Amino acid sequence: MASLFRKEIYREFKKHQLGGNILDVGGNKDANYQKLFGGENKFTSINISGDCDYKVDVEKIRWPFKDEQFDFVLMINILEHLYNYNFALKEAKRVLKNGGLIICVVPFFLNLHASPNDYFRFTRQSLNKILEDAQFSNISIQEVGRGFFAVHYYLWQRFLPSFFDFLILPFIYLADSLLSSLAKILNAKYDKAEYPLGYLVKVKK
Repeated sequence: MASLFRKEIYREFKKHQLGGNILDVGGNKDANYQKLFGGENKFTSINISGDCDYKVDVEKIRWPFKDEQFDFVLMINILEHLYNYNFALKEAKRVLKNGGLIICVVPFFLNLHASPNDYFRFTRQSLNKILEDAQFSNISIQEVGRGFFAVHYYLWQRFLPSFFDFLILPFIYLADSLLSSLAKILNAKYDKAEYPLGYLVKVKK
């Protein structure tokens, strides 16, 4: 069963037309999200393990690609697993063509999970600072989620049978929408962006 965060991310991916050579960092061959991007795309995967095209420790070893080789670099739910994430970002920038785009996804409200290690949870502010320090431009950071109720359902979701999504999710979406409206009416301090399931980040070289 796809988690609520994954459902929301996949909905965003379908809006993107890419096209060209794409490096999937931390992914495997034929990862299910690759099929969601529009355009004529050729994917190359690099990971420390699994069914990937190149097996490399991406946070320690120079990646086996030429400078400016790829049109896009995907980093989907991988940055939180890299203790030396600065090295990986520098390598991503090196292999990306000028004007190319990095699409990065990181979780925020998520249980600890080993893959093989789980080091970080990033905020909007930390992501922006990290990317600025790496000298990226045109940084776009988008909160992914619906608000307070979506976060709580997401944390429970892993314990529930999949059919609960069909029964409960419409009410979760409605509850978050009503909470946002009620907060405005009452002039109460509430911003659903303070309750992100995670972030979708896009940066240009």
